Amino acid sequence: MNVRGEIIIVDDDIEDLEILQEVYDSLPYNNKLILFNSAESAYNYLEQNDARPFLIISDINMPRMNGFQLRDKVFSYTENTGRIIPFIFVSTTSDRKMI
Repeated sequence: MNVRGEIIIVDDDIEDLEILQEVYDSLPYNNKLILFNSAESAYNYLEQNDARPFLIISDINMPRMNGFQLRDKVFSYTENTGRIIPFIFVSTTSDRKMI
């Protein structure tokens, strides 16, 4: 795990991204924060830049690729490299199965 790596936040709701940015800015961390408004753009960044993030925080309910699909793609991609990237999900869902 790369504790000095980027913290990546993925959410299709711009207001949620702004709130998470404000919260992060109030914390005493030096990790670079990178925001994405789609799972596809986050995955492309991870794949193309061979990024080594410390943490990924992702919304679950997003169009085209949801948070679970993003996690699965990231894990299958990083499985071959031996990298460990913690994943945290955020959501407003009340669906018990999803929780």
